[in-house]
Amino acid sequence: MKIIPSSLLRTGDVILSLREGVKADKVASLTNSRYTHAAICYDNDLVAEVAGRAAKTPQSEFLAQSPYHAVFRQLDQWTNARVARLRSFVDTLIENGSAYDGHGFKTFLKRKQEHFESIQEKVWQYFSGSPETDPAPKSKFFCSEFVAACLVASGHIAPSAAVIYQADTFSPGDIGRDHAFGYFVGYITKDSSVTVPDDDEFANKTLFTDILLSHHSTSQKDG
Repeated sequence: MKIIPSSLLRTGDVILSLREGVKADKVASLTNSRYTHAAICYDNDLVAEVAGRAAKTPQSEFLAQSPYHAVFRQLDQWTNARVARLRSFVDTLIENGSAYDGHGFKTFLKRKQEHFESIQEKVWQYFSGSPETDPAPKSKFFCSEFVAACLVASGHIAPSAAVIYQADTFSPGDIGRDHAFGYFVGYITKDSSVTVPDDDEFANKTLFTDILLSHHSTSQKDG
């Protein structure tokens, strides 16, 4: 069980959290995951999220809201251009007053099923040069949709991949299970008295550091 200090968080890290309440219970039941909230690090001090409204929450305040959190990170570094695009996207949503989309999450499962049933057609439309008309800019997101949209906006998920990785079809649990959103770094606990359960779904997941070492080793052999 790898517990990491909050000081290791970096811009672009994805954080999955446990939240309490009726809404969180509903999210857990719909997604088969105890993780019911997703957010992304804006910088070393702020975490971008959509709870009530899109906001940049102080890291310490965010981490205090759940007993523990699972952290995920992409293998490639966040370039200055990608960081700028991420922050511009987040800032624009905040300035526009973007809010949490409760209805969007309620219809999540149906939309996810419809999306996967039509992926082949969407991919064909994209590569044939006749994609669907771009929708109007969104003013509402549910939390994991917001995180997925951030990775598309920053360029970590390319336009061609975004056809498959449609932001509003990913739950917090889905994000933690898909390496497109990053590899597991470890857990951050609210305080030293908190213990992460042995049956947590990421407890035995391959760590980011192990993947990185393997990646570097392969790159050196190829060189």
